Amino acid sequence: MVARLTFFFVGVTFAYPRFVAWASRIPANEEIVSVSSDVFVQKRRGRQATLRLPHGPPPEFAQLVKVAEGMREMSSRNRGTFAYLGDNASVHLMNTAEEYSVELLHAAGVARGSLSARQDLIERSRSLLDILYPVKPEHEWLDAAKQYVPIMSFVDANFARLRQTCSGETLDKPIYGVSREGCATACDVKDDGCIGFSYYGNDDRSLCFLFSKFSSVTYYPECEALDLRASMLGGQRGRDGLFGVKGEAGALELRASTFGGQRGVVKVSKWECDSKDALPFQSTTTESGITRIESLNIGTGKYKEVLEIPKSWTVPAFRSINSCAINPRDGILHCSMEINNKGSFLVRIDKTQVAFVTKLPGWRYAATFDDHGNYYLYGNSGLSVIADVTNMPSYEDLHDLRPQEEFTHPKDVPMGADLVPLTKDLENNGIQTYLLSMQDTNLHVVRISTTPWKHWELVCEGNGLTPRPLTWGSAWSFGGKYYFAPDSGEGVHELDVASINLVDESAKLNWVSPAQVTDWNDGFNCFTGHDPWDPDYLKEWDCEKQPKALQVTTTHLTVPTTPESKSYVEFLNIEEGKYELLFEVEKSWTDPPFNCINSCAINPKDNIIHCTMEIDNRGSFLVRIDDTKVGYVAKVPGWQYAGIFDSKGNYYMYGNSGISVMNFVNILPTKKSYLELGHEQHYNGPHSMQMGADLAVLETAELEGKSETYLLAVESSHLHIARVTELPLKQWKLWGYGLPQSESAITWGSAWNFDGGIFFAPDSAEGVFQLLTNTIDLQQKNARFVKVGNSQKTNWNDGFSCSQNISPFSFSLLDKSQPQAKAPTVRAFADVQSKHEAHKAPEHVQCMAKLSRFQVSKPPIANVSRAAFCF
Repeated sequence: MVARLTFFFVGVTFAYPRFVAWASRIPANEEIVSVSSDVFVQKRRGRQATLRLPHGPPPEFAQLVKVAEGMREMSSRNRGTFAYLGDNASVHLMNTAEEYSVELLHAAGVARGSLSARQDLIERSRSLLDILYPVKPEHEWLDAAKQYVPIMSFVDANFARLRQTCSGETLDKPIYGVSREGCATACDVKDDGCIGFSYYGNDDRSLCFLFSKFSSVTYYPECEALDLRASMLGGQRGRDGLFGVKGEAGALELRASTFGGQRGVVKVSKWECDSKDALPFQSTTTESGITRIESLNIGTGKYKEVLEIPKSWTVPAFRSINSCAINPRDGILHCSMEINNKGSFLVRIDKTQVAFVTKLPGWRYAATFDDHGNYYLYGNSGLSVIADVTNMPSYEDLHDLRPQEEFTHPKDVPMGADLVPLTKDLENNGIQTYLLSMQDTNLHVVRISTTPWKHWELVCEGNGLTPRPLTWGSAWSFGGKYYFAPDSGEGVHELDVASINLVDESAKLNWVSPAQVTDWNDGFNCFTGHDPWDPDYLKEWDCEKQPKALQVTTTHLTVPTTPESKSYVEFLNIEEGKYELLFEVEKSWTDPPFNCINSCAINPKDNIIHCTMEIDNRGSFLVRIDDTKVGYVAKVPGWQYAGIFDSKGNYYMYGNSGISVMNFVNILPTKKSYLELGHEQHYNGPHSMQMGADLAVLETAELEGKSETYLLAVESSHLHIARVTELPLKQWKLWGYGLPQSESAITWGSAWNFDGGIFFAPDSAEGVFQLLTNTIDLQQKNARFVKVGNSQKTNWNDGFSCSQNISPFSFSLLDKSQPQAKAPTVRAFADVQSKHEAHKAPEHVQCMAKLSRFQVSKPPIANVSRAAFCF
């Protein structure tokens, strides 16, 4: 509970110091179990007392509880929806609102539990209502919202009409149940402190957040655009409104009339590049005319759609694109585009539009940028260059293009179907810039840093390379490594740059990963992030955007392994209680193919998935995995089937021989092969001890009076606890109240650690159960659990999660429910919504900035994100 709550009313700010006094009246050994409009339940020294006031509750108290519960219900539901959409800013705001509503409910419960006078309860309920309603409807300023404009107006006015959310530094507490005018009024009365607000919902079912600083914005192009004048800003159609521009076209002329833009010139956003994990991209146009940007999964060799580019983005509709490359000077994606009866054009593309840059000398199918932003392009007529593309404007309409030719006359130089630049001393006379391209099994090299250009054709040899006609339509360069993939599905090959010999006209090209058959394509990549083919690098798990409750499972488990056996990483669909596929860990990623994986956990020090892996006749290993490859870390003591990390990055594993620990795993290097691990033992143990089929970790001083680290596991109806802080280890076996008593619920193969919650699920599908850690009693040897969700039957599995994540399962001791087997009165509910409930988000979702604060300079927005779906 916060120590000080403030609210403002018509511009006056004052505090409620008595709020602290109310909260402090509840003793430390008491807690609020539930509060409603007609009953208050207080737990005192292990017993519950139900207090009722005569004549029923006052209307003010009933209204307070109703409003606070409405805020909690709305924030909880919206949090799940925006979590599914990946809108972390909204998730954070909803967490704030829900926590605040619980604080108010708790304060209401304390007030009711500690007061006997009805009038005192009425007065304190009114005071709490004032905190919830800092601006009463009768005090809202008419047309107050007209002073505010959508935050996207300052980023790209083309998207100003779209639904949008934002993040930044918030002011005071969330406001519930006010109109947009009321939210704007609340911002206005904050004087110079408030620069804008975020608004979810509508009138009495709304949440308002005030900001003193903006840092990010997410816009939703898949949602229907809002009417800025009538709906968003409270104005009327046809009046002088937004920015003083008259008539219906006012909002559509934001770019040209308000922000000083040149008519016809548009701003194109940077291509979204991951700062850590680079991807090999390709553009492709299918025989049916569908144009896409795709990314290659180097583990499976399959391309996955990133963006479909609709034909309607140009007038007239384009036919196809090719020759794609990202300009290192501005980070924008450039491609060649063919439009029937109009010609070929250099265009810029982002996730919402196509913009024209200049005409091209006919159809091009290979291109790249050098370090200076010069665009080299190749087609049947030869090789050309367009200099200084970075400073050329982008036009919405191809008819606005300048008539002069920007490209050099094509040079008749033989090249292949895609290009990459190389800056290196290949001729022993200084560093030069070259273009590299593959055709058949020959490497073409062109020196472009001097004139005239010079060309070499080198014969390539290498692993997986057979001399025959090949079209190499995709080329990528990552941190000094160069990769080429033929369209016919022979896989990705790495060029050994050190083997390039211009005198002997030879080079080596070796197979590194699979790649599917493709056509009419062109490769490109970002210049940030790690080389995806680097065997020593494994991708971090995205704890914010990815699903939360994970498991790994292996099917058709036999020794030795067979082709029918598969290993998958899955996630639990909270609403349906079913596991859904995230990716397959392919057996071909190891040599020889592995048997199974288990004991998975995410290291909080690097957010990388670690598992134990069995390889027939080779042994057991701790490995790192992502969705593309496996990397080896260390040997482990035999077959393990339970694993967890503590907050320090120490890995605990459990198998038939007991518990072992491997300290500071994040500092151990990744090896491409188990043969590189050597004979050093990195683990301590095993220590003989009985646990269960998966582990959770609890770091607390509450159990024994000092800070200790404990491992937890469930087996049958018991909770096993092992103190592992130091040797010798100590173990307890506790009875688990609330656990299913069926004979099938013996093996509990999934455990999940979340911020504030520990959860277990048996393989037999009885559901997901949360351990109430405050009920662990080592003296009485019991603990309490509550069912919080459903789960399906599974086998040879292991649960894991990001420990810093907020739990996707949620329950509150303030909720009303039926008591369960001596456990406190609780009700559990899942708050992460599935895609089938995504439409339940509020209709109005807006982020508005005060125009008067940004007439001179734009808001310093660091991150702009485009949502892929609507809600």
